[in-house]
Amino acid sequence: MQKIAFTILAGGNGERLGGTIKANIKVGDTSLFNLVANNIKEQEGLKLLSIGFHDKDQFSYNKDWTAINDISTNIRGPLAGLISAIDYIKDNNLKIDYILTLPVDNPFFPKDFSEKALKLFNENIDVIVASYEGQIYPTNALWRFSAISDLPSYLQQKENLGIRKLLDNYSMFEFKLDEFFDKNPCQNINTKQDLLNCSRRMDNSYKN
Repeated sequence: MQKIAFTILAGGNGERLGGTIKANIKVGDTSLFNLVANNIKEQEGLKLLSIGFHDKDQFSYNKDWTAINDISTNIRGPLAGLISAIDYIKDNNLKIDYILTLPVDNPFFPKDFSEKALKLFNENIDVIVASYEGQIYPTNALWRFSAISDLPSYLQQKENLGIRKLLDNYSMFEFKLDEFFDKNPCQNINTKQDLLNCSRRMDNSYKN
């Protein structure tokens, strides 16, 4: 069985939402973290919560999850979360075949993404990235660990490199989710309007 490290990226500052920890924002009665975590709770593997430079006490998560801080000061954003996950895996000598990254503000993330993505891998693919209607979502991706295991040391020498630009260095397969979904499953929450839209979409899904 392939071993996956599920990594929720939750280190941002939620600046467009007034400066807040997105993981703690509630949609209805459920936090964004729990909404995302619930989508993968039945899947076996290492479960990491990437929290940037925030204090672990600012987050609420159960014992299935391990909170990790960023290790880099020159790399920020989602890419910092990815390299911190790699660093944690290597420091603890864990056997991991893939890292699945998903943002904490993506409550509609497909529950079976990793299952479907694993079937698409071959020896020539380093990363499978979700897309919807032609737009790729680099934070919704399944990475082959052997292809990226040296990233922490490599990126310490780089500045202002983002996860989207990083994809240029790897063999990427675009997983077109519009073949399976009528609405964007990679919808993020960056503004108060996004949050309202998410709440309405969630209400409609329950009614249906």
